[in-house]
Amino acid sequence: MEVWRVLDSGETEGYLNMAIDEAILWSCQKGDTPPTLRFYRWDQPTLSIGYSQNVFKEFNIAACRERKYPIVRRITGGRAVLHDQEVTYSVVVPKRDSLFSTSVLEAYRLLGAGLVEGCKRLGIEAQMLPRVVPGNSQGTGRSPICFSSPSWYEIVAGGKKLIGSAQRRLDGALLQQGSILTKFNPEPLVAILHAKSGEAVRELLDRITSMRELLKKEVSYQEVISAMMKGFERGCGVMLQRGELTPLEWKMAYQLCQTKYSQDAWNYKL
Repeated sequence: MEVWRVLDSGETEGYLNMAIDEAILWSCQKGDTPPTLRFYRWDQPTLSIGYSQNVFKEFNIAACRERKYPIVRRITGGRAVLHDQEVTYSVVVPKRDSLFSTSVLEAYRLLGAGLVEGCKRLGIEAQMLPRVVPGNSQGTGRSPICFSSPSWYEIVAGGKKLIGSAQRRLDGALLQQGSILTKFNPEPLVAILHAKSGEAVRELLDRITSMRELLKKEVSYQEVISAMMKGFERGCGVMLQRGELTPLEWKMAYQLCQTKYSQDAWNYKL
């Protein structure tokens, strides 16, 4: 059975969160570290945007600044996420891992099996969306918000999206990042869109769910991590061993944070 390193970074500043994930990606690509599953939170509500998104076109920057929401651009694709009441996960596997040799969608499916198993251990009957039929998606296809519509093999429960994920591949490693919603309040997210309306709030409530809504009770960060660790072991057929970032990973993460993720040139693509 393959052994993966598992990390719990706890509550971390947003720019550093993205820098750590990229540092792990480069470390795995070089073969210095094993496949890694990481869990973390954000020290304040933070808007992460997909690699190719136009932040000026899709979000009200003045509203983000007024609410003191940092904006950070991910290296993964997909659409924007306002990270707040959630548990965030990332998975990095090197090229030698069998997961890397699959297609992008197959990798989503395999990792999704772990997420579904983790949800089941919390008492949530979640499913992977096997296919989005053109013209039959819940979303409009134009929303800048990740959770506004599910994509192939993303995780839904009660007909609504619960976990959203995005992926990036280099020549020698794969990174998948995702958000597991423990609670959901659409109003802060709608407030930073260019178009704000009560209808937008209702639409998001119709499409997005959370563990709090499904279970009718609070679920702690540690409860989610514990369930997801067991879910990945069972769903992905791996063994997890607690670990720490290496000194080189920390060094690279701090460098990336200072020179890339905290810089407007990267985040706004100036």
